[in-house]
Amino acid sequence: MTQRRIFAFLWPDAPQGPVDDQARQVRYLRVSGRGPLRMVLLVALSLLTFGLGLVGILVVSVSPTIPALAVVIVALAILVPILARCWQVGTYVNDHGVRIIWLWRTIQLPWSSVTSIDSDSRGVTLQTRSGAISTHIASRGLDFLGRPEAYVMSRDRLTNWWQAR
Repeated sequence: MTQRRIFAFLWPDAPQGPVDDQARQVRYLRVSGRGPLRMVLLVALSLLTFGLGLVGILVVSVSPTIPALAVVIVALAILVPILARCWQVGTYVNDHGVRIIWLWRTIQLPWSSVTSIDSDSRGVTLQTRSGAISTHIASRGLDFLGRPEAYVMSRDRLTNWWQAR
């Protein structure tokens, strides 16, 4: 008898097979998890956006005017993509390179262009041929506030990925 997880169709199992020296990580992995403060803010913003959407739908259903409908559509068209982007913000790595996702831009670098990784008490920066690029791994960032051990683990994880290239 085989057992399947509930909602297994949403998260299919990876095909089982031998892992050897030829295995490569092609999917980007987040270097550090979201911290408790960031999670509280993201969940609060998500609930606020959801509530705003519900209120907007109620307002439009009570008084179906074109200006009210336009305001609701424009507000949700602006808030939902920004909220989705906020959930993605972070530093990601794979065998080919590093991806730093900020709210308004994304930087993707192959490991060959990263010359060194510098870290101090404030944060971790990638030194490239074209200059320094800061990452989200910062001791005073939302993910590491009050969690210095998480900062050290994330810094070491990024350094290990760079050294293993």
